[in-house]
Amino acid sequence: MRRLLDWWLSELVALVPEQVKTFLDPPARETRVVVDRIDDAALEALAQATDPGAVVLEFAPSLLLRRELELPAVARQDYRQIIDLQIDRLLPMPRAAMCYDSIADDELNGDGELVVTIAALRKDYADRAVAAFARIDSTVTRLLGRDPNGEPRFRLLNPGRVTRARTHRTSMIMAGALVALFVLLLFSYYGKLVDREAFLNATMAEISERARHAETMRRELEDYSQARSVYESWLNDPRFEDVIVALTGLLPDDTWLYEYDQTGDQIVIAGWTPNTSEIVRLLAGSGSFRNVTSTASVATDRGGNVRERFNISLELASAGQSTPAAVSQ
Repeated sequence: MRRLLDWWLSELVALVPEQVKTFLDPPARETRVVVDRIDDAALEALAQATDPGAVVLEFAPSLLLRRELELPAVARQDYRQIIDLQIDRLLPMPRAAMCYDSIADDELNGDGELVVTIAALRKDYADRAVAAFARIDSTVTRLLGRDPNGEPRFRLLNPGRVTRARTHRTSMIMAGALVALFVLLLFSYYGKLVDREAFLNATMAEISERARHAETMRRELEDYSQARSVYESWLNDPRFEDVIVALTGLLPDDTWLYEYDQTGDQIVIAGWTPNTSEIVRLLAGSGSFRNVTSTASVATDRGGNVRERFNISLELASAGQSTPAAVSQ
């Protein structure tokens, strides 16, 4: 509920023209202070060297946790809401323990995706810095985070405990008054908010699905590479063609194979046939194979016919015997 009210207030403040806000409450002069390390002595020294008043703290890149995230290009208008919904999963800190902000690049990357940079500051760091300046009667109005180039691009926010950039005081008073007038609009916007949340969840689900699809493709490519290596090793074996020709000649027309595996002289075949015993007899009596053993079970093939599903293990004949050759039925 707190996050909803914060959002609603920010939307109302945006309705007030900047000229009106500046006229009613001119912005105070702010002193910018760069914080590059967090320890009580250094913070006290920075505070003592600063004139009391409004202070903007800029935290160095070394104090920030940064992460880049790729989103679909259509998420440009809503990427902050996407990050806000998923922040607990994206960063290794709970929401209440950090101040964070996210900024999207102006240009899409080579894959046509939006690159968003997330910067987070530990909340206890922010609290210690704010407390140090509060002791000299200074008010910290904004917490900014610098990027690696030294630019204060990130406005560090913490929806769990408001340590965020303040808007003009008079604007907030006006926004509070407008809340009473726009309560009914809240209900009309509720459906829109639900739809937006569903869209963001669907977008994140799409991103996850694409990641799973990429992982599946990677595994398929690895399996294909392994299968290709095995197949090429068979083709490079001069006996492979002879074995296939011999099996083709020996097996009846009503028998077919769906698996063939060869390791050296050891061969394993699997398939469907009306009579496994007849297959074993043909292979053992051909003179091309030896040590023929089999297992079989009765099952229904894809055509709905009751057949025996067999698995036969056999070895090529020894070097002193003839090479496998086709046997006519």
